[in-house]
Parts: sequence; C-alpha cells; structure tokens
Amino acid sequence: MIGELFGRDRGIRLMALALGTLVLAVNILGSEGEPTTTNADGRPRGELSFGAGPVVGLGYRTGIIVNARGGGPINEYFGLEASLASLVSPAAVGLFQGNLVANLTEATWREGKLMPFLTAGVGIGFPYPFFAINYGGGGKYYFNKRAGLRVDIRDNMVVAFNERGIRHTLEVSAGLTFRF
Repeated sequence: MIGELFGRDRGIRLMALALGTLVLAVNILGSEGEPTTTNADGRPRGELSFGAGPVVGLGYRTGIIVNARGGGPINEYFGLEASLASLVSPAAVGLFQGNLVANLTEATWREGKLMPFLTAGVGIGFPYPFFAINYGGGGKYYFNKRAGLRVDIRDNMVVAFNERGIRHTLEVSAGLTFRF
C-alpha cells in the first residue's frame, strides 16, 4: 500500500521527504540552545523550512501546495533561499525557485523572536515547462534559537511556454522553520 501511495502522486512524495527531513533536523538540532554552526557575529549559517497552504490561481491553477525552503544569510539584512514546491491537487505540478530575502529587522538574528521579511525571485516549473517570477513577504516567529513558525504570502507570475500571457497565482503558506 505504501508503494502505491508514493508511486501515485509527486506531491505526496515531496511531503514524505519534507517530513523525514524535519524529523532528522529536530533530532540533530535538538530543541534548546544555540544553533550548532554560526558565523563570527553569531548569526546562524542556514535555515530549513517546510510549509503548506492554499494556492489561488487567477486564471491558472488552484489547489494545495507543499514546499521545502532552504537558505542562509548574506549579511544581517539579506539572504538567499532556494525552494522546491509541489501543487498537490488537482494535478501535481512542481516549481523550483531561487529568491533574494530582505529581512526588515537585523536584531532578530541574535536575540529577537519575530522576523518580518520581503522576498522576490525566479523559478522554473515541471513537468509542464513554465517560467515563474515571484514576490511577497511574510514573517518568522521563533520559539527558541533553533525552531519557529513561518508564514508566507506570494504572487507567482507564471508564463507557460505553451500559452500566451502571464497568469497570477496567489500562494499562502505556513509551516515550521529550523536554524542550523
């Protein structure tokens, strides 16, 4: 039965991979204390996030999306992030993106709990080839120095190679984020 489940839907496979990575991250990082690897100024070197939420297609696809995002800081205000997302329903469509993230406050890297951010980037879709430009914002609320909650709102402007015009897709997702 499990073999059938993973063979049927790419989105379910992505969720299983994200859940496995989440369990591994929690076991490696623990729930308390400093991140295991930091820069000279005390900022974590990287972050891994998992989320899910609704996608509303304005002239395109509507459904549920699951995502995994990973990245790290360039300096106290900017970071880079890569993400892999899959539209689970009604049809499995994947998206790989690279983003620049602008943190709206610097102090939260070290002692704060709330970190609002803006983000923008580009991506490519599969198995149906399309190009995407995204922009949006969100916030992270850290329970401790390693784990927190992340909320994102983004507009994915999709240009399908076999269609004309730009289609807007509003993505709202929430999930967990881990510093390492």
